[in-house]
Amino acid sequence: MSICYLIPGDINRSHSSVRTQAQTITTFSTFVNTPNNNLPNINVSLNNLTLTSDQFTIPVNINTNGANLSGLQFEFVYDPTKVKFESIKCDIPTWIVFVNNHNGRIKFGAVDRELKTPYTGKDLTPFKLVFSTLQNGLDINSAIKITSNLDASDNKGNQLGVKLNTTTIKLTGYNNF
Repeated sequence: MSICYLIPGDINRSHSSVRTQAQTITTFSTFVNTPNNNLPNINVSLNNLTLTSDQFTIPVNINTNGANLSGLQFEFVYDPTKVKFESIKCDIPTWIVFVNNHNGRIKFGAVDRELKTPYTGKDLTPFKLVFSTLQNGLDINSAIKITSNLDASDNKGNQLGVKLNTTTIKLTGYNNF
């Protein structure tokens, strides 16, 4: 006998238990369907940062392109010898937010568990990640990478495409110019 768990909001099951297979029974749950090419992609914009202090914020800007977004998930990788994750600020008040930070890898997202308040629009900033530097921020030279472990779904459970403007956020201290 094994115990399986499913974390609410874990859109692509990266935080929930793995698939288990008994002799003829496979247990697997999912919140999203396969991507539909007729649905819009959401655009995610991330920017490089020039640091002028020891604390900085990375805004995750999105444009839903008309989609009724009901679930979002991202994974960022950073150098834990140079920066430290402090907190996440979320601008989707009625959604359930989840975050898992471990050894320079942060998985985060949110889900509208009741499917009553979809997120839609342009120039939205659902997440702001707050970091601090472990050295003088003016001298830092590092990067935060965005992995392919990301997902988005609409309020009907359809998986939406996610287009990133970059997969690397460069962190450059002001003294490095």
